Amino acid sequence: MDWRPNQRVLTQVPVTKDPIIERGPVLYGGRGKPQYQRQPLPAVQPHRPLPAVQPLPAVQSRQPPPVVQPRHPPPVVQPPVLQHPVAQQSHYQSPPVVQPPVVQQSYYQSLTHSTVSPQAVQHAVAVFAQTGIAEEFVELNSSNSLKFANMHGDILTDIGHNASQWHQITIKTPVPEYERRFVIAAINKRISPQKITPYFFRMENLHITFFVNMCGLALRTLCRRDLKVPYVSDKFDEIEMTIKLFSKNFNLSEALKEIISRRLDSPKKFLDLSYINSIPEIQEMLFDPTDNWHILDQMLRVAEVSAPGLVALRLAGNGITTLTLLWDFLVHSKWKSLRTLDVSDNEVKSTGTVSLSRTLQISEVYLDCNPICHMLKRDSYISAIKATFPRLAKLDGTYLHTTAHLPYWKPNFIVNGTGDPGEFADQFIEHFFTLYDDPDRMKLRGLYHEKAYFSLCSLYLDAQFTTPNARLSAYIDETRNLLRCSDLKKANAALTHGSEEILERLSSLPTTQHDPYTFAVDLLVHTPKMTVLTVTGVFRDIAKQKSSHRHFSRTFVLQRRENDEYQITNDILYISNAATREAEEAFKYVRPPKKIKKKRPTPNLSECEKESMTGMIQQLTSMSAQWSRKCLEDTDWDMKEALQIFVELYEMSKIPKSAFITSK
Repeated sequence: MDWRPNQRVLTQVPVTKDPIIERGPVLYGGRGKPQYQRQPLPAVQPHRPLPAVQPLPAVQSRQPPPVVQPRHPPPVVQPPVLQHPVAQQSHYQSPPVVQPPVVQQSYYQSLTHSTVSPQAVQHAVAVFAQTGIAEEFVELNSSNSLKFANMHGDILTDIGHNASQWHQITIKTPVPEYERRFVIAAINKRISPQKITPYFFRMENLHITFFVNMCGLALRTLCRRDLKVPYVSDKFDEIEMTIKLFSKNFNLSEALKEIISRRLDSPKKFLDLSYINSIPEIQEMLFDPTDNWHILDQMLRVAEVSAPGLVALRLAGNGITTLTLLWDFLVHSKWKSLRTLDVSDNEVKSTGTVSLSRTLQISEVYLDCNPICHMLKRDSYISAIKATFPRLAKLDGTYLHTTAHLPYWKPNFIVNGTGDPGEFADQFIEHFFTLYDDPDRMKLRGLYHEKAYFSLCSLYLDAQFTTPNARLSAYIDETRNLLRCSDLKKANAALTHGSEEILERLSSLPTTQHDPYTFAVDLLVHTPKMTVLTVTGVFRDIAKQKSSHRHFSRTFVLQRRENDEYQITNDILYISNAATREAEEAFKYVRPPKKIKKKRPTPNLSECEKESMTGMIQQLTSMSAQWSRKCLEDTDWDMKEALQIFVELYEMSKIPKSAFITSK
């Protein structure tokens, strides 16, 4: 509950058998006050089995309930007198009925609807009967934790067996938010070899707060240390905390199962768990975004049950630093049919010394964009990965061979040239295919030279499972296959000349969606005047419901213009139905959003021209000369972009007041 009085009268307390509570953020209650269906409970009998929670009928003439004598007296309060008919006749005042603690139920975004487990209620009621703690949860602090651990250590041990019971820990010492990793490290060092794994980080009244579960022994160890932990800091030498046992009830596995269902394809063969920190639910669960393995490990174990026949697993972009834990999971998992593993774009520096059993069928591994790729030479890198994966046939998109002294096949070829040819190719391909896949292909206007040429060739591939549903008629009718065309006039008519004519023809073709993960790029020529590159891959027509996957190969000839701009002078497109292997590999993954940093040379401006542009920015924005010049320098002296960025930052109030000229 968000609001609770400091003192509570120990009268008979309404408790719900099936409470109705407002839904709020994960584990933390909603802003509103829960509404309970109020029913009285019988008094707790000391040293007897706990009675079941049953509603009582209307108050009849009965004997007053006995008073529970706790081992330690509860706080002294003035309870109201409970008048019964018998008491009115005999002038006898009934003692107050003690209040067992209420164990709240937690809902998580409509994912769990289970009531509080009876075992949790029994534990809480038993603790109250023995200790006299009359709270809605059992709260431990530095003054009562040691005594509680000595008297009721079995309760702390038992709570470690229920994954749905969560216990809230609040660091009472005002430690800054950015030091939360050091706080957990200090706690785990204090209770070693026990360990707590924090979830659901939150700052409450400037105090670090989080939840734990399945750690009864660790909590008991903390209680025996008075909930105090040594801590190295300039302001204090120890941190103090409080623990609220039975704070919430939440099924984490069900929440993870719902997330996995969104990232698992319908045949349950391909699972994409890449960049899990971008998932809103995971962001809320994490205590520290740099440490997400405990969440990822639980997701893998849930997915193992949901998809036992998994073929491909993608774990890219999750900050994984070591593969030892992943190897240990794979060796003991049920995924014996797993063939493709993607752990690219992580922080892996070593593959470890584990050699995965040959019972695993993993033959395709992606480790690119990891530090290990730059730490080892090519041959040593391949040998290290093959030592881990005995069946390895394809590494980082490259097929391996056993013949010595032969160069390895590479999916992309980038010629040496001026500047950064690879960066140039990435930017052009990203820009072109984003516009081409747009329903309005007229957005390509300006990209083609006014005297550019475009030709299209299309052909059916036989003996592929995509052949029966190829449906290439939209392309065959416009084809210009010189090897099969007997009419040269028709072939010449199929050659499109001029930018406007090219845009009209491209707009007449079906709307498409390209899979960038299937792209192979050959940058053949890159000089200060022209560039030639070829792109091959897979796409599909999105206008048709049962569209088959298609293979394409596209060759561009680019001419460099003024202001470092490029235009297409020749575009040669070849389309066929995709080969069986291509179709199986296509559209496995959803591409994460990626912002490409545009690089452009600084225009050759004189100092006088720069001063003039700075004065114009200063006049338009009222910023000082220093800030106006900085704004232009950050945008490579692009006046239009500088003004756009200024407006965006100004609307978000991200420009300091000191940047503006103060009027006197």
